[in-house]
Amino acid sequence: MSVDRQGGVLWFECDDCGETLDTGENDFMRAVEVMREEGWWAIGPTHDSDEWTHQCPDCKPQRAQRGWSRP
Repeated sequence: MSVDRQGGVLWFECDDCGETLDTGENDFMRAVEVMREEGWWAIGPTHDSDEWTHQCPDCKPQRAQRGWSRP
């Protein structure tokens, strides 16, 4: 999982390149909205893992960059 809380503020880390996004939010759902507004992608959980994967705009799948809802 690549979500953390620092000083009450949620931030995400790209699981591919390590880029971070400080959402400036302490509410999880609002932080997810900020993540999406910034072009980030969250995938998961899958049948073989219960963790989510987060990707920055540079690393997210090409299909997602075209606006598809699933990788």
